[in-house]
Amino acid sequence: MLSSSDKSRRNVSEDSYSMLMNSSNPVFVINRKGKFADVNDTFCKKIGIKKHEVLGTPVGDAEFLTEDSRKKVMFRHVSRLIGKETPVYTLDAFTKGGDVLSLEIDTKPFVKHGKDAGEISIVRRMTKTSKSRGRKKTVKKRDDEVTYLMGEIKQKNDGVKQIKNELEPREEDLDIYRKDMDRINKRLRQNETELEEAKYETRKLQGELENKQQELETATLTLQPKEENIQQLQKELEDQDKDLEQQNNELSQQQQNITQIELDEKIKELKNKEREIIESETELQLKQGEIESLNRDLETRNELVDNISKQLTDNYMRLVEKTNIADNLQTELGHITMKLQTKEEDITQLQKELEDQHKDLGFRNNGLNQQQQNITQLETELEQRQDELESMNIELETRNQII
Repeated sequence: MLSSSDKSRRNVSEDSYSMLMNSSNPVFVINRKGKFADVNDTFCKKIGIKKHEVLGTPVGDAEFLTEDSRKKVMFRHVSRLIGKETPVYTLDAFTKGGDVLSLEIDTKPFVKHGKDAGEISIVRRMTKTSKSRGRKKTVKKRDDEVTYLMGEIKQKNDGVKQIKNELEPREEDLDIYRKDMDRINKRLRQNETELEEAKYETRKLQGELENKQQELETATLTLQPKEENIQQLQKELEDQDKDLEQQNNELSQQQQNITQIELDEKIKELKNKEREIIESETELQLKQGEIESLNRDLETRNELVDNISKQLTDNYMRLVEKTNIADNLQTELGHITMKLQTKEEDITQLQKELEDQHKDLGFRNNGLNQQQQNITQLETELEQRQDELESMNIELETRNQII
């Protein structure tokens, strides 16, 4: 999208692009990435550079521009991308001969395939401002910048060392927390195993208790009809006793009137009755023995039920105790986890700051290397100039001697 200032100016289309590049004015093109996309031959001749040395170079790394001009053109490019810039501006450039030229530049937006492809800069006027002495001042200025950057690099290295020293005890704390976590997890797993075993024992005892209760209910159901039979037998025995007593009374009343034969029959009948009574009493005793046996069995089962209930109560208390221990361990584990997360976040933040400082350091090292290369090149050129100056001085002395 074009900025408001671009829309107020006339765009350069692809048709008029070749005409501008072949004009007598120096022209260069900067794309939206802030790199030199094209330069014409006039610009190369005026500055004393070759076209392939410039193409693809970021404007901030252009060696033929002064330091202030590189900063100015970078700031202007960023301002243009956000819609804030002026069409006309000036730059200072070094020529191959060491002169400094002031370039008055007029800019026009360049549209390619209907889209904003960058900006065409046309040099309207070139003015020589100083000789190579200005370049010596630039070399001195760069030496100062190198010294300053070296101091910053040393400061950054000290900061990195300090951060590393701060990270070491925090890593030890992290190892301690991890060991505590492993120990707590081990205890938690052990408690969970014991809890599962207690639950299994509880379920087992509950099953046995249910079986005993079912057996007790069955025995109770079996005992009820036997008790009813015993009561019925006791009632029958009472009836027989009453009948016997009544018969004895009748016998007493009729003793005087009956004959010896009738008496014998009555005695015989009476003996039969006595024998039946004895058999009934024997059967009653057997029933009572069975009742006593069932009562003893019932008491035994009641004791067993009491023991099982007591065991269930003990197991339940142990289960509650282990559950409380597990809850406490879980709470402690949550606190330790939160502390560990906080420590890990601090370490992550420190590592991120360390990486940013490494990146910044790398960027500054690259800039320093580039500046050192520039300084080396300038020193080489300065030595060549000094050699030329010495040769000129020797030639001048020779001519003075001749004169």
